[in-house]
Amino acid sequence: MAKVQLVGNGQKRRRFLRCPYICKRSPKGYALLQHFLLLPCVRTLTKTLNSVPFNVGIDDSLFESLKQRLAESRDIEKCCILLFDEMSLGEGFEYNDHEDRIIGFEDLGSLGRTQRYANHALVFMAQGLTKPWKQPVAYYYLHGTCPTKALKSLLLEIIARLQSCGLKVMATVCYQMSSNRAVIESLVKGEDGRFFIVNGHIIVRFYDVPHLLKSTCNAFRHSTVQWEGKIADCAVVQKVYQLEKWSPYKCTKLTERHMNPSNCDKMRDEAAQTMSSSVAGAIYAFFIVGNSEELKSSAVHTAEFIGDVSNLFVFQLRLR
Repeated sequence: MAKVQLVGNGQKRRRFLRCPYICKRSPKGYALLQHFLLLPCVRTLTKTLNSVPFNVGIDDSLFESLKQRLAESRDIEKCCILLFDEMSLGEGFEYNDHEDRIIGFEDLGSLGRTQRYANHALVFMAQGLTKPWKQPVAYYYLHGTCPTKALKSLLLEIIARLQSCGLKVMATVCYQMSSNRAVIESLVKGEDGRFFIVNGHIIVRFYDVPHLLKSTCNAFRHSTVQWEGKIADCAVVQKVYQLEKWSPYKCTKLTERHMNPSNCDKMRDEAAQTMSSSVAGAIYAFFIVGNSEELKSSAVHTAEFIGDVSNLFVFQLRLR
């Protein structure tokens, strides 16, 4: 109510702390709130955020702030995981007059800059395990994907800095791309290869579950899955899609984009719809309950495989 009562007054007594978060999550919602609450305009928020230095690589002021905030935290609240991922960027250059430098070239922080243009960004983010907090801790500009040797060096450097702040890095999470796998495999210890050690602390490695689902679905499209004498074949799913075209009842969300996805479609959420319990149920309906002899031998195994993958994915989501 205090914000409502201050509408129409000057900039004094305004509170900007949560405004950037609200504006980022919903620009339209923020514009609506401006009619009822005393909130700064988007331009003011942008200028305020730009005034906060967050340089490429490890920012000492950020880690010093983390250290101060963790000073009075309990040990269990200091447990976190480290996530890292690459994303595509549009090529371009911008002059930063505050730092007197051109932004847009490849920049690996402590590993130096190059004269190649940047078209990817590598971001590291820490996330609490027992408390709901997230904090980006470092970012880098890349030309293409990050080389394995450089990624390994950056990963170990950031983990060491987080540990020096008092955080307990319990695990890492990343996509199952080739460079990430190469780095993790070069670090893991033990016969099972589930963890690696940094400064005497065990860190468990995990791969991003939604990305694992996409990888499983993409591999399933081009090959069969064999286990315990059973065979799951994607041809069964293709046949279900063809049968549903002529059926008055639709029990799946399968479309042509699911059956013949483009490279962009493979990175979207179509995998969760293909490897779903509804598709498994449709296979049972068309081939098993309907007594269809065509592909019936592998239909049971295919429905079982898709159902197990779907249940595993749903179970993981419920753990969040």
